[in-house]
Amino acid sequence: MVSSKQKAWLFWIVVVVVLLLGVLLVVPLALLALEKKPLACFENDTCLELEVAFSLAERQQGLMHRTELAQNSGMLFVFDSSEVHSFWMKNTLIPLDIIWLDPNGTIVGIKENVVACEESPCPSYSIEEPSLFVLETNAGFVAQNNVHENQKVRLENIPT
Repeated sequence: MVSSKQKAWLFWIVVVVVLLLGVLLVVPLALLALEKKPLACFENDTCLELEVAFSLAERQQGLMHRTELAQNSGMLFVFDSSEVHSFWMKNTLIPLDIIWLDPNGTIVGIKENVVACEESPCPSYSIEEPSLFVLETNAGFVAQNNVHENQKVRLENIPT
């Protein structure tokens, strides 16, 4: 027969186990919710979820060999200094809109519907203005969202 003292101990052991399991399940979920994704948000409140290319290798790889890019997503290229940055579409399989941003996030240039390179040498795409960031997204995004030069883009949760 189980004594009342043993029942009390069993009750508290069950309570502690349930609480520990709750903490072990809830804390990782809460941490995942805190991990915010990098975003580029435009004046019409449309935001692109971003992959960020910091290193030279990441910038050189870019979106090469991709067969698709999810809607409302893109790649942000972060450079060490604000200068004229050129891009080409070698091994890039999807048409893109390319948006150049100054250090304040103001759009200083746009190239729309840049298609895959099918000739050699591949043409390069640049603008005359210096930029610190370049954003690539699916072709048509600029036209569909009325994106234009001198518009401000809010970059959020960009790791440093």
